[in-house]
Amino acid sequence: MADPPASMAADPNDPTTTTKMVDTAPPQLSPLSGAYLLIVVGEPFSEEHKKLILQKIQQGLYTWNSGDTHVDIETELKVISDCAPPGEEARGGERLIQFATENLVTEVLIHPQVNTLQQCMKNMLASFTKHRHIIHAGYTFAGQGSWILQDGTFSFEDFATAFEEYDVQRVIRSYENSISINVHCCQEGDWKQDKIRQQPFAKLCQIEVNPNSEMKESKSVAEFISYLEPFLQPQSIQERLPPSDVVGNIRFSHPTLYVFPGGQGDSALFGINGFNMLIDGGFSRKACFLGFLQDI
Repeated sequence: MADPPASMAADPNDPTTTTKMVDTAPPQLSPLSGAYLLIVVGEPFSEEHKKLILQKIQQGLYTWNSGDTHVDIETELKVISDCAPPGEEARGGERLIQFATENLVTEVLIHPQVNTLQQCMKNMLASFTKHRHIIHAGYTFAGQGSWILQDGTFSFEDFATAFEEYDVQRVIRSYENSISINVHCCQEGDWKQDKIRQQPFAKLCQIEVNPNSEMKESKSVAEFISYLEPFLQPQSIQERLPPSDVVGNIRFSHPTLYVFPGGQGDSALFGINGFNMLIDGGFSRKACFLGFLQDI
């Protein structure tokens, strides 16, 4: 089929010409459908902590309301457990598990870095899903409630800032009060219902912190927890800080400063002949300075 002829500008003084109006309305956004499940899991320090983390995931899944979300979470979790995706392992033991069906997008972040969580949080908030369900099962700082991650923290301010992204604002403003968000986490600092209601984004969507449990027992939830359990393996201090096989000694002929990147808390070593000073130790449990320090 041939292309239509190019449009010609109409002469307003010529009575034989007519002016044709072209509709240039912006494209319509996709309709909302389904749900998004984001689970953030911290690295357990012991077998006892591992059990508590798994219990926290279970409690968060029990708050899912299949009637309101129109997504049967038990059916969806069974599909994931049966497929048992291994996910992808990244630096420092981080593991990202992603799985999507027609009704549910699921992301499980195990021992994630800050950048990974920030990107996944943005992806979830900007998605065209009607319901978003966030579960944090890990360590938090007392008082402020910041989530402790591999190389830093994720604070309530970071969570609120994610709503200011252009892609997120475009979706929640286009579907004002049509999106529901549930957050299951430790109620510390501003991670509380009365605090979150004061945020601007709370006026654009229905957000609830730690909603009531909707289930008592579920075989599908139990199978999903069993599927995640092998990915949570606490390491002993010997595994975390292994001895060095390198034999040697580093000497300083003049004052020297080494800086070791340590996430949100860097580490530095100052050394001169006969004297060394370690300043801070970095954020991660795995000491960023250890390999160098063992040779001094």
